[in-house]
Amino acid sequence: EFLEHCYICDATNMSALKELGVSNVDEAIVAIGEDLEASILTVSNLKTLGVEKIIVRADQIEHVDIFTRLGATEVVVPEISAGETLANKLISDSFLDYYKVQGEYGIVRISVEITTPTPALKELNTPTEYKVSIVSILRGKEIIIPTGEDNIQPGDVVFVIGKTKYIMTF
Repeated sequence: EFLEHCYICDATNMSALKELGVSNVDEAIVAIGEDLEASILTVSNLKTLGVEKIIVRADQIEHVDIFTRLGATEVVVPEISAGETLANKLISDSFLDYYKVQGEYGIVRISVEITTPTPALKELNTPTEYKVSIVSILRGKEIIIPTGEDNIQPGDVVFVIGKTKYIMTF
């Protein structure tokens, strides 16, 4: 219900992909599992058919380079991603979730442990003072896209983006 087109087929078979009209697809996700050969053939076929964005699941970090050379635009290694997320959550009791964006940058969902509301965000000046940005505030069931006039209140959960080391300072 969320996708206009979703196909399941033997993606190692070029004829099957052509028959489905995969050359008209903008993005493809290859999540075949432990069959490295099938994943490689599929990425190669999708690239040959002109699919612009190809996201691949890899089981080992050593496979990332192979898929990148074949033309994958993004390679996800679930165990490494999960490990990084867990490690960053363990850094602080207030980190509820950590999402790696790229390199040292992440978005962190932080439980705010304050007893009184903060001054307006423009007064906190988090981009300059802490080198992070507050991208949203979850207050109860309401999501707030903050302006400089908003503030953080007790019980809020904030989403902060920046380098992990600066988020820790914040």
